[in-house]
Amino acid sequence: MKVKDKQGTAKENKAYAIHCIEAAINGGANWNILCDINGGAY
Repeated sequence: MKVKDKQGTAKENKAYAIHCIEAAINGGANWNILCDINGGAY
């Protein structure tokens, strides 16, 4: 089950995903770790 907020998932709304990354950087984050969370394993 995917958890969605009012903006949808990052896959559905790429502009929102980029906005979240930019907000983290502008907020002073030292690290930005992007993860695939749709349940797949390699």
